[in-house]
Amino acid sequence: MNCIVVYEQDGVWAAGLRQRLHPTDCLSIVQVTTTGAVMDTLQKAPTGAVVWDVMTPTLQFLSQALPDLKASFPQALVIVATHDDDPALPAYYEAGATLVATRPWKLDKTTHAIRQHFANQPPPPETTREKIWNALPWQTNHFEN
Repeated sequence: MNCIVVYEQDGVWAAGLRQRLHPTDCLSIVQVTTTGAVMDTLQKAPTGAVVWDVMTPTLQFLSQALPDLKASFPQALVIVATHDDDPALPAYYEAGATLVATRPWKLDKTTHAIRQHFANQPPPPETTREKIWNALPWQTNHFEN
């Protein structure tokens, strides 16, 4: 399952994503409130997506946290969630953000980027049990009409 980590305090971005991304998309949306939880979750899913809500843009976030996140997890999709009048919008891209989202109620570009990111990921390796099960002769035609 593909994992989306939403770092925020109030749950607005996570709620917006849950409304627009359906369970058929095979996505898991995890809301966290600490940077350590973001890193722990990405350790388990290094090709996941991160939506990082920047309530107040800080120099430390731009110069350290965002580049460290991108360096530690280069295959992750990093989306910075902020507001329209944030003066640091161009700086987020320079620091390593893949996308900057400004409205939690208008997430068309964000959900498209997330779906595209996960569509480009290789399928997870099968376990031995899954390999055996999928190789059984009746598996391919069992549910076809």
